[in-house]
Amino acid sequence: MNLVQLEEHFSKERMSSYKELAMQRGLEESQAVDLYRFNILMCEELYSLICCLEVCLRNKIHNKLTESFKTDNWFYCDCVKWGDKHSNDIENTANEIKKRKHVQEVRPDQMVCGLNFGFWCHVFDDCYENCLWTAGLNKIFPNYSGKPNRKHVARSLTSLLKIRNRIAHFEIIIKEEGELLGYYNKMVEVINWFSPEIYLWFKSFNNFEKLYTKLQNNDFNE
Repeated sequence: MNLVQLEEHFSKERMSSYKELAMQRGLEESQAVDLYRFNILMCEELYSLICCLEVCLRNKIHNKLTESFKTDNWFYCDCVKWGDKHSNDIENTANEIKKRKHVQEVRPDQMVCGLNFGFWCHVFDDCYENCLWTAGLNKIFPNYSGKPNRKHVARSLTSLLKIRNRIAHFEIIIKEEGELLGYYNKMVEVINWFSPEIYLWFKSFNNFEKLYTKLQNNDFNE
């Protein structure tokens, strides 16, 4: 696949960012193809890691709040005063599941899977400090260094939500090389808050670090 073919299928506008990046890195314009391929590979590695993080996060939240509120349907507890956006997220997710599954009642485990990453990140917002954080979310990070800090957790997850959305929208992420490593390290940090064992298992087959080194060296060989 050459540059002209990629421009035909992916648009000249999209490929212009990669041609510009090739020039910035002292490469031939034709190597925009290599950069595009590497962007896909880096997205793949980061997205798989953040998906692992998301599943761990939502399960930890659900299990702890089920324990705290003594119901696995804690989404509807009166003591949780959801903001308008979260309230709409819960209602819309439930309606979507009912329609897709052809059911009248939605099981809590279906809600856990159906709510998006943004929902789970924002349960750590200021407005939920009393009803969610002190109710149990401050206890879901057993390997957090020191006493868990809600604001730090919220900032960390918000930054990961940002890169997750950029990947999902097929943006060029390798342009900010230093930030890319920062995002990866943040994902590693958060997963280690849950379980170092999960991180070590994931690291055994994740290729981000290897690809990042190759990117730094402009080494695009297979």
